[in-house]
Amino acid sequence: MFTEHNFRKAGWITCFSIFLLVLFGGIVRATGSGMGCPDWPKCFGKYIPPTHLDQLPENYENYFLEKRLKKVSKYVKLLKAIGLNKQADAIANDPKIAEPEAFSVSSTWIEYLNRLFGALTGLFALATFVLSFQFIKKKTKIFICTFTGIIVILFNAWLGSIVVATNLLPGVVTLHYLAAFLAVGLFMWPLTNGLNGFGVTKKWPLLIITCFVLILIQTVTGTWSREVADGLIKSNNLITKDATFNIHAMGIIFTIHRYLALLILGIFIYIYYKNKMTAQKKQIFWICILIISQIIAGSINIWFILPPIAQTYHIFAGGIILGIAMHLSIQIFKTKALWQ
Repeated sequence: MFTEHNFRKAGWITCFSIFLLVLFGGIVRATGSGMGCPDWPKCFGKYIPPTHLDQLPENYENYFLEKRLKKVSKYVKLLKAIGLNKQADAIANDPKIAEPEAFSVSSTWIEYLNRLFGALTGLFALATFVLSFQFIKKKTKIFICTFTGIIVILFNAWLGSIVVATNLLPGVVTLHYLAAFLAVGLFMWPLTNGLNGFGVTKKWPLLIITCFVLILIQTVTGTWSREVADGLIKSNNLITKDATFNIHAMGIIFTIHRYLALLILGIFIYIYYKNKMTAQKKQIFWICILIISQIIAGSINIWFILPPIAQTYHIFAGGIILGIAMHLSIQIFKTKALWQ
């Protein structure tokens, strides 16, 4: 059981599971089901959520709102304790947090299934962590990396509860999304080998790492833009009088997000046609294809005002692009010949 093969197998299952969890998260975001369960880790106080309004007490909205506000109060105190007074005051004075959530059977079960898969992902991560015990003495870095990965997953689970408690507070949702990829990176690092026979100049690896950084920026601007769109939806400002997507109201960050994708695509196409990294060409090719498809999905989101399928694909494809670029970058970082 405690073999390196089993460790690697469990590690890759964990990584793929996290990517599927991103897909589930995309479905939750696209369908507006983020507050389908007003409490955490249970859903409406139950391990198996209700399927009909009659299964809830008459005052359920106020009951779960009070519980949620108590959790927000603890979070605000934590922020003040670590010196983040402005952020704490912003949350404490946000009127949206005090808005109760009405029951919707579809939203509830979409969010509940997302949580179930999150729990399954946690079990995969735990299995990987247990299997890493074999490396404590001989390959300590592997154990430390995996241990840190499990800590990040636990932190992200807690962050998920804060997302619910703060009624999808902007910034917290973005951090929740990025923390998932930090966990992927930590689990992926010990599973990925350096490159053999890297017969190119150093500018190509550095260019790929630059692209990875740009993709990270692209991811942050994308998640932030989605949160801006959520705010515009709540204020009924997402659609103009002409029944078109209100691009102007989305702001400069959304503009950066749109055009940065073209820059990243251009660099990867250049790398694909000019370098000699035969083993990595397939990964770079698929990044180009995914970026093109993501740009198309993003355009559909603008033309047809955020249809759920296009939203979900846009988020999921972005996660896959980030994952492949991360894998390429780890291979480069672990190739000693490139840094000599």
